[in-house]
Amino acid sequence: MNKKAFLHYGQQKIEQDDIDSVTKVLRSDFLTTGPLVKKFEDKLCDITKSKYSVVCSNGSTALVLAYLSLGIDKNTTCIMPSLTFAAAANAARVLGAKVVFCDNCPDSGLVRPIDLINVFKKKKFKKAFFIPVHLNGQSIDLESLSEICLKYNIKMIEDASHALGTKFIKSDGTISHIGSCEYSEMTTFSFHPVKTITMGEGGAVTTNNKKIYDKLLLFRNNGIMRSPDLFKERKPDNKGFKDSSYYEIHENGFNFRASDINCALGLSQIKKLTKIAKKRKKLASIYDNLLLDESWLKAIKKLPFSDTVFHLYVVLINFEKKKIQRPELIHKLRENNIGTMVHYIPLHLQPIFKGKNKLEGAEKYYNQCLSLPLHTNMRASDVKHVFMKLK
Repeated sequence: MNKKAFLHYGQQKIEQDDIDSVTKVLRSDFLTTGPLVKKFEDKLCDITKSKYSVVCSNGSTALVLAYLSLGIDKNTTCIMPSLTFAAAANAARVLGAKVVFCDNCPDSGLVRPIDLINVFKKKKFKKAFFIPVHLNGQSIDLESLSEICLKYNIKMIEDASHALGTKFIKSDGTISHIGSCEYSEMTTFSFHPVKTITMGEGGAVTTNNKKIYDKLLLFRNNGIMRSPDLFKERKPDNKGFKDSSYYEIHENGFNFRASDINCALGLSQIKKLTKIAKKRKKLASIYDNLLLDESWLKAIKKLPFSDTVFHLYVVLINFEKKKIQRPELIHKLRENNIGTMVHYIPLHLQPIFKGKNKLEGAEKYYNQCLSLPLHTNMRASDVKHVFMKLK
């Protein structure tokens, strides 16, 4: 990439095969609810090693679908890290659920077992779910956290919007793919343009539970049911049910479908996931090596149980030591055609969620973090350029 061009913190890479895939759909009979939706879902199952996947309009609607399928409502508490995108909490609140935020490691941004335990020390819950985040692409400690969930009888929904392609390394050395739902009820994904692969806009939910899968399909399509054996108002006679136009609605749902146009792009992109993951790992490794000798600047803590495909490359900066404030640094980098971002402002500090709790780990991470450019349009020279300008 030309060093004079603006380096975004994240950016899609669209190649000719992606364009050809979308163009082919535009010339076909189906622009939506066609064959490419199922093809993309099948490929996602192959990648994640899950039994079922349901693609939808974006990562936020993936969370809503997941919550709906588990019956999350006003009698439910959703426990999640404060250091996450607003969608996880918004989806819970829209359904009437209460949201409780937990803390995280100040050096990695990930929820630790102790952070979840501390929530249960303060309060007991009748009906609760845990929604952890594989932040920046790094896996949480799935084994330890799932043991705590089992102890307190709560179910886990993994937010893997950042983590397609990442793998969790178990204590016995074997591998669990993020999205396999080996430790959880469901895993949600996002395919926004800055993510590892893109559908333009898109999301998905993976699960191994057939009942959950059926509910996800139902809620994705306005709650419309076309299975005669489940009808309540009309039953098939001894000749079977012949009226293909008939349907029933038993529960509220939404139009959260993804089009074949989006799925065509997603399918083309996901076929290149291995190559994309390799490039992202290489770029992150170059950043890591450049940061080794800087006392005021460090990469987030890398965890031994995560084989990570980084969605974001986050550094932690001692702004006080360098006598500069983050807004000023962001502005100076932008003047040098380098885009950065802060991921995220902890939700417990936002006016809509603000309470009396102080989450020291989340706040410390937030006060130091800055996401640097990381995407597959970049070259090694771009990473070195960013680092030198940052210094």
